[in-house]
Amino acid sequence: MEQLYWLGGSVIISIILFMLAYQKQLISHFKLVLAAVIVLCMSISFGVKILDQKNNATQVSLQKYITPDATIVFYNYYFYDAPFLMNLQKPVCLVDDWEHVGLDSSAFQIKDGLLFEPERKQYLWSENNLAQKVQSGQPVVILARTNSYKNSNPHAQVLHYRNYDVYFLNYPQQVQK
Repeated sequence: MEQLYWLGGSVIISIILFMLAYQKQLISHFKLVLAAVIVLCMSISFGVKILDQKNNATQVSLQKYITPDATIVFYNYYFYDAPFLMNLQKPVCLVDDWEHVGLDSSAFQIKDGLLFEPERKQYLWSENNLAQKVQSGQPVVILARTNSYKNSNPHAQVLHYRNYDVYFLNYPQQVQK
């Protein structure tokens, strides 16, 4: 947070210096406005960089825990960047209420895509499919929006990330960030 104070102070000092240079007619009005806009834009860019320390690349540390036999499940939401960031080689399973998906949702778009690839329907799961998979004892990794998945497995390991929670079910090894 101290970095933000330094950034704010430097912006104020820069603007004051530009205004003094304008008053002494060292720079034109156009150059004053241009310099102020450049300083403002740069400060916004730096401010975002200071405040947003986490990014999606840091959220894929869980990739090292995903075993080849694990089933990866997206729960009630499709995390578009996760398969690419985790370099997944097989499709993920999606849990949703496929009979009642909204017209303006990613679930509707995915379900609509089955018109072109009906064999992919095996990856669209219901809550019952997920429960059966978890009860089978096979490793399951569930990505869900924060607090949207109600976990009843006492042995589940949970990692909380910025955009989602990750549940490791039936996992033999300890996972941690």
